[in-house]
Amino acid sequence: MKNDKSVIDTNINIQDEIDSEIKFKDKLKIIIASILLGILFRYFYNGDSIGISEMIFVSLFTLACVYSVKDNINLKSKFSNFILLFIFIMCLNFCIYNNNLIKLFNFFLIPIAISAYIITIRYPNIDYMSLKVITQIRKRLLNFPFNNMKKIFYFSKQAVNFNKTRTNHDNIKNILIGVVISIPLLVIIITLLASADMMFDYYIRNIKDLYEFVVAKINLADIVWDIAMVIFFSMYFFGYMWSLKYECEEDKIKEYYKWLNPVTILTILFLLCCIYLLFSIIQSSYLYGGNKHVLPSGFSYSRYARQGFFELLTVALINFSILIFSMKNVKITSDKINKILKIFYTMILVFTGNMLFSANYKLTIYEQALGFTRLRVYVHIFLFVLSIILVYGLINIWKKEFDIFKFSLISIMTIYMIVNCINIDKMIVNMNIQRYNKTGKLDKEYIRSLSYDAIDVIKDNQYKLDEKILKQEIKEEKEYLRESYDRWYEYNYYKSKFLD
Repeated sequence: MKNDKSVIDTNINIQDEIDSEIKFKDKLKIIIASILLGILFRYFYNGDSIGISEMIFVSLFTLACVYSVKDNINLKSKFSNFILLFIFIMCLNFCIYNNNLIKLFNFFLIPIAISAYIITIRYPNIDYMSLKVITQIRKRLLNFPFNNMKKIFYFSKQAVNFNKTRTNHDNIKNILIGVVISIPLLVIIITLLASADMMFDYYIRNIKDLYEFVVAKINLADIVWDIAMVIFFSMYFFGYMWSLKYECEEDKIKEYYKWLNPVTILTILFLLCCIYLLFSIIQSSYLYGGNKHVLPSGFSYSRYARQGFFELLTVALINFSILIFSMKNVKITSDKINKILKIFYTMILVFTGNMLFSANYKLTIYEQALGFTRLRVYVHIFLFVLSIILVYGLINIWKKEFDIFKFSLISIMTIYMIVNCINIDKMIVNMNIQRYNKTGKLDKEYIRSLSYDAIDVIKDNQYKLDEKILKQEIKEEKEYLRESYDRWYEYNYYKSKFLD
């Protein structure tokens, strides 16, 4: 505990030295920037829908962070530029589409991505291509800003007391003299202006009524709340930017002691492989074989195909967990044991791949029976991502130098950017219409509940979607949107198109 305390005290002393070395005008710039960002954040995110405001605020905040440490950054990193593209695509989604689930994910992912970007350009000593960077991002978002936010008051106090000498007292005295002298002059000028302009005279004579009108329009509670929010967010943004002034050491990760006996894990893997082999044989004959095989009494092929999707997905995730745990903790006693383990790891991943394919196949049949929804489309994407990670896992088993985290992260980010660029709702409507043309089945209520992004294809097929109900819903939605969608920073392409 004493050692920990000494480390903390040392860090505080180092930070104090850095604070004292930074010029006053640089401190003032960050204070002003943080206050402006606080005001802008409260203005943009005040219960209104998020549109182009996300792009504007994120751009300004990122630029402010980069400028605050402009002498200590490296903008040539390819991965940092890739993260910047990732942030841009997510912000662009707010300006174009209206998929609330994607927007929710983006709202939380963007601060994480900004912190990752800052780390890659500011701290070359941190290995951002490892799981350890998650801890650094957490600290960047939750620890460092709150540790440094109170310094805004200390530096602001310095600004008030800056060069506070006798000259300042003389200036205040002179200002007061000027105000006293100006009072009779203002009375004469206001009287002349009132005589020159009837409207000005009207408002001056009715200044009491004007005051009461203004007070009636102002909600004191809202003003106090807004001021409190601006102060809080200004302090947070200041703490975030000021923390970038300090160097950051990479967290030391303890080396794990490999304690798991290889015979134990081999036994577990062998029994799992036996079960999965039996499962795969039975499933292949009935699921993929279709009606070629007779199902037991009480089973239908469609019901058999549709059931068990989430169970298969759960087993696949359990398999991933078992492999990660065993590869991390198993004690390698010989090259022969290591090779046998690799063979069993590979077999488990192959069976897991079959389960992912089966889950995807079952979901496809489920969609043929009940139609397409956002959740089902997202699950397809999730299964695709797991399949890519599975392939990387297979490579990593036989090629230890393969950086599975790096390639998995880049692949996931790329796929997520593609998802952000696709009009999911429009795609869902088109697929459901195609299914309707083949089967005559359509979940009309669900289709009509989708966002403005699909309005074009919905209008093109309105005769299939209870035309009268659809027109009434569109009319009501337009009336609601005209009342609520009334600020420039809420701009969204498909909302504006919907109102045209």
